[in-house]
Amino acid sequence: MSVSLRRTAAALAAAGVLAASALTAALPAYANTAANCYQHYNKEIINSRLSSAIYCTDGEWLGVHDDQADGYSARAAIQLYQSQVGFWYDAHECFDDTTVADYQGFSFCNFSVPDGTLIRIRLWSQRNGVESYSVVTGSFTT
Repeated sequence: MSVSLRRTAAALAAAGVLAASALTAALPAYANTAANCYQHYNKEIINSRLSSAIYCTDGEWLGVHDDQADGYSARAAIQLYQSQVGFWYDAHECFDDTTVADYQGFSFCNFSVPDGTLIRIRLWSQRNGVESYSVVTGSFTT
């Protein structure tokens, strides 16, 4: 192989590697992180105290935000359905008390929920151990 042919082959190989890198970098990176969940959530729920919760099926992130410094903490839970007795129960809980917040005021918790599991998200406010303003999403599959 001549020198110029080897240089051309090396240049084409390098260009191919660079092109593959550029294509990989151009794809959206919605990795299962709290920061990406904040921007690309699947479900959102808000109660009358202006507390909110968001959920991301990719990575099972649950974010909760307490927007009021009123003595209530915002709490959210991933609920699973107990088919043997016919009720929903809080399987995983997360809370935000307005002093421990990140990502635009949301506190995030990460849980493991198997794909294909039927769940719903419950959001409520709590003060002195008493729950109020509870709301839930419709059920959906992870």
